[in-house]
Amino acid sequence: MGNKTFPFLLLILLALRTQGSEFNFSSAFILPGISVSYSNRTPFRNHDNIDRVEQLTSKKLLSLGALAGKRFPINHKFRLQITADVHYGRNVADTLFNVSLTDETIRDLLRYEYIFSAGILPQIQHQLPLQNNANSYFYAGVGLFYSTYKEKLYDFNQTITIEDSQLSSSSRFSFALKTGIGVEFPVSNKIGGAVVYGIKFWRPVEYNESRDLFPMGIDYRERFITHSLTIHLLLPDPSRSQ
Repeated sequence: MGNKTFPFLLLILLALRTQGSEFNFSSAFILPGISVSYSNRTPFRNHDNIDRVEQLTSKKLLSLGALAGKRFPINHKFRLQITADVHYGRNVADTLFNVSLTDETIRDLLRYEYIFSAGILPQIQHQLPLQNNANSYFYAGVGLFYSTYKEKLYDFNQTITIEDSQLSSSSRFSFALKTGIGVEFPVSNKIGGAVVYGIKFWRPVEYNESRDLFPMGIDYRERFITHSLTIHLLLPDPSRSQ
């Protein structure tokens, strides 16, 4: 629990201690931005033949991302932000021991998962009143993401890729709900910075799973709850006076 609340506490401390700015970044460009995300994944299998949904053991995923975007002022309290972002993560999903291969060798194997996502996220930001000269805001938005999922088998040294017809893959569009809190501060006379915590609810993985226990295939999907910490620069829009 402590690890999950740390980004939020960090933002609160920044809000209390960061010196304020007279800059107005409500029309700023966001470029560049980098983020680290940690996802709690809840997998499900849908057994249509017996009308039952099976919840499986939870999984985790650490991913890195980049983003860019633009802010548009609405009034003195609210603004619209639109960002395009991409994320990539890799995870060891399983360890397989003493597997007989087609070359008649027996090896221990690692099954890797690769997840890539790209999308657009519009969000409404509510700027909070200045507290101890800090600029902070809450935000919420709904975005659309395209995600790909792929599994690969390697030997333990990751020098040989193993072909297997039962490895799963998928690609799909999914909506995502994201909310969080951010703190912005001046970096120089013309540039600002921001530290943002977010939590995103979405379902980027869904495919027909085919394995030894169910060779005809079964519906498999995962629900993600993704915590992210993002740092990005704020560049003033030259067409607007700051």
